[in-house]
Amino acid sequence: MSEYLPQELMIDIFLRLPIKSILRFTSVCQSWYSLLTTPHFISMHLNRKQDDHILVRHFSSNPENEIYTLFSDNDKLDEYAQFDLPFNCSNYFFDIVGTCNGILCLNDEMCLWSAFYLWNPSIRKSVKLPNPTFRGDGSFDHTLGFGLDSVTNDYKVVRISQTSSGIPPVVELYKLSTGVWKDISDVALSHLFFCNEPQVYMNGASHRVAFMWEKGPSPSMIVSFNMHHETFFLIMLPNSLVYGIRQQCGVFLFVSDESLCLVNHKYDRTTDIWMMKEYADEESWVKQYNISSSHIPYEPEVNHYLIKPMATRKNGEMLWKECNGLLVSVNHADEEIKDLGVHDSIDNNHLFHDSLYVNSYKESLVLLDKWKDYCAEDAYGESFNSRKRKPKGGRKKLLKTNAKNRLRIASLLHISGLLYVLKMKGKWLQRKERKKMQVKRHSLAIYRH
Repeated sequence: MSEYLPQELMIDIFLRLPIKSILRFTSVCQSWYSLLTTPHFISMHLNRKQDDHILVRHFSSNPENEIYTLFSDNDKLDEYAQFDLPFNCSNYFFDIVGTCNGILCLNDEMCLWSAFYLWNPSIRKSVKLPNPTFRGDGSFDHTLGFGLDSVTNDYKVVRISQTSSGIPPVVELYKLSTGVWKDISDVALSHLFFCNEPQVYMNGASHRVAFMWEKGPSPSMIVSFNMHHETFFLIMLPNSLVYGIRQQCGVFLFVSDESLCLVNHKYDRTTDIWMMKEYADEESWVKQYNISSSHIPYEPEVNHYLIKPMATRKNGEMLWKECNGLLVSVNHADEEIKDLGVHDSIDNNHLFHDSLYVNSYKESLVLLDKWKDYCAEDAYGESFNSRKRKPKGGRKKLLKTNAKNRLRIASLLHISGLLYVLKMKGKWLQRKERKKMQVKRHSLAIYRH
């Protein structure tokens, strides 16, 4: 397209388009595909200013189905998009390890030896990870972390496998750039057991709450894994929570205002929320809230209480999971609660009650440059690969017809793309001409003086 517009202007135009349009334009011609799938363009698209979104996953029991919905983070929390899960889970629903730059890391725990996926629902691209090297001789637990090494721009998954107390864990690391698992057990921390709650990724590290296995009182802490240095480090909890945290009902992490927060939900249905004002500074823990569900004015005739904060909205309200599986938005200043119409399955099966997952979400093109897609190829990749296959027998006529249809679609996209580009070129030339005239007038004014 260099004969029409400079590449810099083409990139500027494409960056202003929604993701659906960018995906369509990858099918226009090879040069556009090459431009739009470069790591440079994907990175520029990721770092552009975009609207805030919130991803919600819940499970419906009738029919049994995992539902992934993207909401705009506005006053009404309008539904923006709904994603179809392109693969099946052996369990009722996937364990979401975490999300980073539009990618979800999913774990099918019920599958033999587990199955792991990196999935970008915005572009319908996914990568199935190979089986880890360590499989164990018997029963064992594993803990997962997921995030980005921002220095090398590489996405990584860390897996910590524990067989029994007193035996050092096995630590393996998967890199998207290499596509293989690597044993890094030499950096493992011994005698740690992790709480069964989702990770929190921030500041280039994966974070989880863990406790030390000792005789007598067991201290608790936050264990972090730095994605770039590939090492673990510890962050101590507030002094009042270091011991005795295992006696509490629920302890987990989340992010609010770009700060690491700790939630301590107690058996008496009160919840303490702590915020670390300075990252990794153990002296900066501050108790932000002490919330008693009995003081929440929400349908008093029904047994309601808040059990888990999930995410913070742009307007300052906090999204909570309520005891009956509802997702509600809470304004703690006014003690106002809004039901968002999203809930876990109301089935009596307790296995469904942990399906609710909420997190901020950023649309991206990450994984678009991956040719091999294990679950759902994009339209261009499918048509490109079909040209490589040799038809057999009666399939020739069918493939020929499909090829003609693809060419018609590509031609229409090409024409519409060219019209759009030419329109933008006209505006660009007009702006350029106006700037020339302004410079010329400025020069004449200086000359006259």
